[in-house]
Amino acid sequence: MRTSRHDAAGYCRIQFVTRTDEHVYNRKEMKNMKKERQVTVEVPKTLLRISKQIWGTGWAYFYALDALTFGITGKPFADWCSVAVMTDSVKLVSKSKAFKIKVPRQFTRFYLLHHVPLIQTVNGNRILCTLRIRDT
Repeated sequence: MRTSRHDAAGYCRIQFVTRTDEHVYNRKEMKNMKKERQVTVEVPKTLLRISKQIWGTGWAYFYALDALTFGITGKPFADWCSVAVMTDSVKLVSKSKAFKIKVPRQFTRFYLLHHVPLIQTVNGNRILCTLRIRDT
């Protein structure tokens, strides 16, 4: 929503506002929110079949599989690549007990990850992230 106001000199000031169910954010708050909120996926290493050939490369590969699901692998996966709407890769951060994977910005925006919780499923060396949609 855009609102405009004229000051005493006649200049028009435009204020950009975004509405959510909980709060109304102005432009300054939205900038701060973007800086603070980096969406990450954290997966315990015990759930993955760890091998240096797959997760030892230091990269995580993202695949947008459909409107509700994206996949993450430790090496390029041709089957997902052929059906993915978009792909991306990010540096992998390895903690002692888990991998911490930063979700690329384009995936965060496409899936609205700031507003929707994720369900993570691990199958072998692949991670599927599905949006949890509320029933109405």
